[in-house]
Amino acid sequence: MEENRICPNCGTPLTSHETICRNCGVEIGQSSKATQSRKESIQSSSDSPRNIRTIEDMTNYLEELAQQANESTEAALQAQLQVIRYIQSPKLYDSSFDLLFKNLKKALKYADSPRMQEMIQERTTVMIQNYVFFMNAKLQFEVKVNREEYRKLVEDACKMLAESLAEVAAMAIPGGATTKLTKKAMIAKISIQVLTSKDTKGDNLFTRFYRWYTRSSREREKQGEFIQTMNSLTEKLYKNREIIGKSDLIAGLIDRYTSDMTEYFCGNAVTFARQQYVSNWDHTISNVKKYMWIILSLNVLVLLIRWIFKGVSYVSAQISGTEYTADTTHWAITQWGIALVLFAVVTLVLFIDYWQRKKGCTAALKEAIEKYNKRYQTYHDIARTFDE
Repeated sequence: MEENRICPNCGTPLTSHETICRNCGVEIGQSSKATQSRKESIQSSSDSPRNIRTIEDMTNYLEELAQQANESTEAALQAQLQVIRYIQSPKLYDSSFDLLFKNLKKALKYADSPRMQEMIQERTTVMIQNYVFFMNAKLQFEVKVNREEYRKLVEDACKMLAESLAEVAAMAIPGGATTKLTKKAMIAKISIQVLTSKDTKGDNLFTRFYRWYTRSSREREKQGEFIQTMNSLTEKLYKNREIIGKSDLIAGLIDRYTSDMTEYFCGNAVTFARQQYVSNWDHTISNVKKYMWIILSLNVLVLLIRWIFKGVSYVSAQISGTEYTADTTHWAITQWGIALVLFAVVTLVLFIDYWQRKKGCTAALKEAIEKYNKRYQTYHDIARTFDE
């Protein structure tokens, strides 16, 4: 009786005479080895989260998951990888936003169900928060004196990123719900350890941020970089609003920085216009005082010269024995009157100039305030498009 066997590699029924599986082509004599190799590969893939020790390991793990996932999940994983790469090289690149939205758009396009699209959109808001959270953490470290407060901020950012990593990775993990939940919890725990642990150079995430962000101490420049990046992100969020969908988190994020962005781009113009408006009056009063002292000084100088001249004439008359005739024309009063009229004319001219310049200052201030309000309203309207 012919003994039937089963291929240990693929499970195909075989006869006792078959030495090669007709289905998978594995030699039966080597099937045990092949099967063991396959099992080890599967086991390695299953246990791979436990082998993650660095951010680089996490990146490689997500890339491996992306290769095994469908197109939608692969794109979502690539979007999450953009956040990790940003952390590895903390620079403010607009291109990272573009790649993020490009992958998210692809993920939504190939999503196989409305529920999948909803999950991707939820992950999108968290990824964007991760970006802003880490950008803000770097800024706060530079401008705040309390370093421990910054450490807490980075820890919160790491926890948020770890949760996001776990959620996105779970979308690509094979197996049932129990397996997904177990590995998701494992990835979340490992992610926090990885983000806060030291790398091969002995640097943890905090140290790497410190090294990168203390290359210079130009606080205002760093704040400007952050606000410019937030402005760029806001514009890209609005442009990709159909991809992101409704999200109170995104709306709140934009609202949080609306005043800062508006002040950065328009605040100086309003301040300068107000200063010009106020200084216009101060400038006029200063000129009035200046010309008053000039006219007064000249008038006193002329009076002194005339009195000296009169005194010399009187002394000469006494010496020569001639009769001295006193001046009864009240020339001093006349001269003071001329000085007063001259001062009045100069003051009138200065105030006419003041009113002319005031019109220009008023128009400039009005224009600056209008631009300020318009930009503020633009950010506000963008935020409202994301209100749920």
